[in-house]
Amino acid sequence: MPGGNENACSGEGAVDRARAFTLWWVAKFENRRRGEGDMGNIVELLGWAVAAMVVAALLNYVLKLAGRTVVKSLAEKHPRPVGAYRKLMRFMVRRHRLFGLGAILVMPVHGGFVLLGSALSVTGGIAALALVATASLGAYGFFIKKSTRAGWLPVHRAFALLLILALGAHLLDRAVIGL
Repeated sequence: MPGGNENACSGEGAVDRARAFTLWWVAKFENRRRGEGDMGNIVELLGWAVAAMVVAALLNYVLKLAGRTVVKSLAEKHPRPVGAYRKLMRFMVRRHRLFGLGAILVMPVHGGFVLLGSALSVTGGIAALALVATASLGAYGFFIKKSTRAGWLPVHRAFALLLILALGAHLLDRAVIGL
């Protein structure tokens, strides 16, 4: 081929490109282990995405509680801010399951990148288990036991509290164990 790589269409060119990609990928993970490079940014971004989705899902309870206790008494005096609050609450409550689903789907990707980087975080593992337990209870309540009076809801909320504590511990102590 004039002006091009003669190995581009051959098997050797594909092997060279695969080898170069593999070396680049391994170098990314080596940099991550030392706390350098783009891979650390991706892992951190995914972790913050999980944390943001968990917080958004937990706002369901907080917004409902504030609506029952504080906002309800302000409805007559301040109808416009209360209306805006109710719109926000409706938006967040309707998407509670989506935020939880997003967190449970992104969390293994975050953890997978950490493990591929030859690291293990004990606090991250505890937070992941708390997230799985909370989401499992939520799915159980939504798909199997439709009634909120069935007893699963207080347990779901208790695991959500445990999840908050585990996430806080993970954010404060992100120490990893090298594998």
